[in-house]
Amino acid sequence: MAAVQAGDVDFFPLFSSPESLEQFKSNPELVVMEGASEAEVLLGINNRRKPLDNVLVRRALAKAIDRKAVVDGAEFGYGKPIGSHFSTNHPAYIDTTEVNAYDPEAAKALLAEAGYPEGFEVTIKVPPQGPFVRSAEIVAAYFEQVGVKLNIEKLQWPQWLEQVFRNHSFDLSIVDHDAPMDFDVHANKDYFYGYDSQNYRDALTAVKAATTPDAETQSLQAIQKLFAEEVPVIPLYQTRNISVARKGLNGLWKNMPVFMANMTDVHWEN
Repeated sequence: MAAVQAGDVDFFPLFSSPESLEQFKSNPELVVMEGASEAEVLLGINNRRKPLDNVLVRRALAKAIDRKAVVDGAEFGYGKPIGSHFSTNHPAYIDTTEVNAYDPEAAKALLAEAGYPEGFEVTIKVPPQGPFVRSAEIVAAYFEQVGVKLNIEKLQWPQWLEQVFRNHSFDLSIVDHDAPMDFDVHANKDYFYGYDSQNYRDALTAVKAATTPDAETQSLQAIQKLFAEEVPVIPLYQTRNISVARKGLNGLWKNMPVFMANMTDVHWEN
């Protein structure tokens, strides 16, 4: 960041410290660009473990979280609450946040119905990025309000890959997913979430079998609704693509349809 301010760096893509943006916005030699991304930040759930294998518990945890508060606290407002693993940029997107809207009393009732009226204790393992850690801390505070104690264990990426992704040794985790059309991962019970749902596999088959735009839209919207209802993970928010550039540098991507900084058309203004 110091190099950008000093003029030693002309372009800083994929800027991940939104708390520092004001200093760049006040610099007349710099331009802060905010656009759409395809990354969704998800509260990953190990569906193999009790009590997380119970959909009532998963829905309770989803209802316990104020997603807007997570966006404000973890990303300083740069993000959009979501209810399923699907990009808000896609024409077939539907807003499913109301399926598990923030409702702590409903969350408590669901926990009681599931057999956990006094709540329970779980651990979340998070990678080192600031937004993930801040999200975990905010989620822990909301879980506490419904009787769920959330222990936070911070990992470096090699540890996270070994413990969470490969060995599935976790209860909860937070990570972003940059391929919102990759529905297949949730149909694979061996993926690290361990979600095993025939309903979901049937819905995915319908998506792949669609032969017209209308049929595809209907099937994509159906799978979004099912995802929100079965809660294999708890979608938190879709990130924004934030970049900082030197004034006069043109041809940069504002929106990021794929996770990369495309420099093909970058040039200085004449």
